[in-house]
Amino acid sequence: MPAKTGKHLLVTYHLVFCHKKQENLCVFVSLCEVFWLRLCRFSNNMHQERTDAFDEVKCNHGDMGEQSVYDDLEPKIHQRIAEAVADAVPVLDIACGDGRLTGFIASGSGSKTYGVDISVSHLAEAWEKAEARGISHLMRLAAGDARNLCFLDESFGSLIMLYSLHEIRRLPQALDEARRVLRPGGKIIVVDPIKGGKAETLWNESYYSLAEIESMLTRAGFSDLTSDFLYDDIVFVSAKKVPIY
Repeated sequence: MPAKTGKHLLVTYHLVFCHKKQENLCVFVSLCEVFWLRLCRFSNNMHQERTDAFDEVKCNHGDMGEQSVYDDLEPKIHQRIAEAVADAVPVLDIACGDGRLTGFIASGSGSKTYGVDISVSHLAEAWEKAEARGISHLMRLAAGDARNLCFLDESFGSLIMLYSLHEIRRLPQALDEARRVLRPGGKIIVVDPIKGGKAETLWNESYYSLAEIESMLTRAGFSDLTSDFLYDDIVFVSAKKVPIY
C-alpha cells in the first residue's frame, strides 16, 4: 500500500489520567490512520499465522456446531453485561480486544467507556471500528496490563472481565488492581467458561471452577457476590467493592 502523500505515520496519545506513581502515565490512544492498523497487522503477521493455524487445529478437534452455539451467545452476553453496568459508569473493559463489548456499552449508554488491552493491534482495530460506527468520541482505549493499571484510584463505577479471567497470569494481582481503580460500591463483572465444561475441550484451555472464581473475588476484597449461568459452562459473576476497615 503506498504511503499517503504529505502525511507521517503517527499514533496520537492523549494523557488523561496518571497512576499514583508519577512516572507511570496512562495513555489513551487515538489510532486515526488505517495505515497504522495495517502496519500493526503486518508486524504481527507471522505470529498471527501461527495462531490461526493453532486455532484451526483446535477447531478441527472440536465440535463446529458447538462452537457456533458459543458464538451465538455474544449478543445475549453483551446485553446482560450492559444492563448490569448501566447504573455504574464509567466502565472499564479489561482485555477489550477489538472493542466489540466496549463499543456496545458506549453506544448504548452514550457515556465514555474505557478499554485496556496489551495488544496495540487489537486497539487499532477497536478504534477503526469505533470510527466507522461514529462512536469514537465515546471510547477511550489504553495500552496496558491488567496487573498494573495506569488509572487513578477509584476512577470507575464498574469493571468487566469478559473471557479474560483465565488468561491473566498472577490473577490475584490483577484483582487487587481492579479493586483499586473501582469506586466504593463499584461493580466487577466476570464472565468466563468454567472448569469441566465443553469449552475446555473445544478450545483446549484451562478454566477456574465457579467456587474458585468466587473465592478469589472474596479474597481480593469483593462482596455481595451473585452468580448464574448464561450457558451450560459460561458463568456470570457480579460482586461489589466494599470498604476495608
